[in-house]
Amino acid sequence: MDPDIAAMVRAVGEARTQLRDDALPRARTRRADVGPEDQAALLGALADLLDTARELAATIGPRMTTPDARASYGWAEKRLREQAENLRADERKLAPPTPPGEPAP
Repeated sequence: MDPDIAAMVRAVGEARTQLRDDALPRARTRRADVGPEDQAALLGALADLLDTARELAATIGPRMTTPDARASYGWAEKRLREQAENLRADERKLAPPTPPGEPAP
C-alpha cells in the first residue's frame, strides 16, 4: 500500500479505536441527564468529526482512478457536509445565548 494512503487509513483507524475505547464506554455507562450546553458541545464535536472525514474525502477523491470511486468520494463529501451542517444548526439551537457586547462564537 502507498505509504501516504497507509498513513490516512491508520489515522482514521486510530481515531475510531480511540472513540470506541474511550468515548463509547463512557456514553454507555453514563446515567445522568446531559444538559443543553453539553449537548451543544457534543453536537459540535460530532460536526467537527464529520468535517474532518469530509475534508479527507474531498482531498483524496479527485485522485481516484475509476469513475465509480470518484463518484463515491464525491457523494461522501456531499453527504458528510450536509450532516455536519445539520449538526451545527442543532448545536446553535442548544448553545447558550451570547451576552450583549460579546462576539458570537
